[in-house]
Amino acid sequence: MIKTDQTFNRFVHLIGFIFFGSLFIISWIYYKERIISIDLAYFSYGLIELQSFAIANGRWAAALNQILPVIALKNHCSLEIFLKIYSVSFIIVYYIIFLLCTLVCKNYRAGLALLLALCLGFRWVFYYPSDLFTGIALSALLWAIISPVNPYPSKLKQWLATIISLLLIYIISYFHQLTFFCI
Repeated sequence: MIKTDQTFNRFVHLIGFIFFGSLFIISWIYYKERIISIDLAYFSYGLIELQSFAIANGRWAAALNQILPVIALKNHCSLEIFLKIYSVSFIIVYYIIFLLCTLVCKNYRAGLALLLALCLGFRWVFYYPSDLFTGIALSALLWAIISPVNPYPSKLKQWLATIISLLLIYIISYFHQLTFFCI
């Protein structure tokens, strides 16, 4: 049984690496289609204008996907590189959340759920990166935290998981209105 679990875990990591690697490459190539559209064009302009985070309508959670573009702007990158980095920053954030689900929380079911949710969501709107998908990814992380495969061994870890879960629910509520249904 242990050998099968290890094989399954490696398989999940391999699928995740291929999935997010493919998304990274596609995002890098088709950066104009993803970024120079409705909302993200406005955010891109705000990032360039302010040389800092562009937060609109109180959705400060968008700053999570703007960390890499802001660092690139501070290093005086070209417009093309800035837009490419902004395009792939969403994929990098999703992959980090996937790794948190699988490596830190050791909840491979949550990692698979994240892959499935993003795959189904990107089927129709890959060219429109949205905070909704980041909220969905964080909801998978929330699931990984509140539903561990192996119960937490101590009360301290249970309390820590509870506090992190409550904080994560609060953060998810600032991503998109529809993430309420994911929680």
